[in-house]
Amino acid sequence: MPVYKLYYFPIKGRGEVIRLIFACAGVEFEDIRIPFEDWPSRKHEMPFGQIPILEVDGKKMSQSSAICRYLAREFNLYGKDNFAGYKSDEFGDAMYDVMLKLPWTEKDEKKKEELTKIAVNETIPPMLLPFEEYLQGDYWAGELTIGDITFASCADHLLSLRPDIFDATPKLKALKERVFSIPNIAKYVATRPKTSM
Repeated sequence: MPVYKLYYFPIKGRGEVIRLIFACAGVEFEDIRIPFEDWPSRKHEMPFGQIPILEVDGKKMSQSSAICRYLAREFNLYGKDNFAGYKSDEFGDAMYDVMLKLPWTEKDEKKKEELTKIAVNETIPPMLLPFEEYLQGDYWAGELTIGDITFASCADHLLSLRPDIFDATPKLKALKERVFSIPNIAKYVATRPKTSM
């Protein structure tokens, strides 16, 4: 079994989907959470000067989406064929488009709060409606893939900002709950560090 180390900040962010994939697969990994104040002195260690980074037997891999796809192939979470893999990517990438509507880089806290309210109350809810329409069955690609795990992680964050955001999309709400009810994922979520992001 390879030795896995994940380097990321002490938040959920882009690292959380990777953590959830490991949890779902029941595979051990070292979760290295770098404090923000330590990042300037550690940045030079990382490919492209950014994180998350997954280290596999000493080899460092960058880019969160590429890491997720790599792990999904390793742990049979990428669908039964190439089309299912595409459907998984379609769902995950489309959800990242939704999440980009949040003001992640805004430094002014008051403005960030205002922009977040606009995003979760006005911009994002209509974007969720096509997902609700296109979701057929329990999972996006017909079986559990990283697309569903990516969605569930994004949904978890959106729910922390507005608890009723999925009330108009009950199939999506049920999908998030279904993924988070998978025993290994439920165990991880119950014990993971509490973070605001």
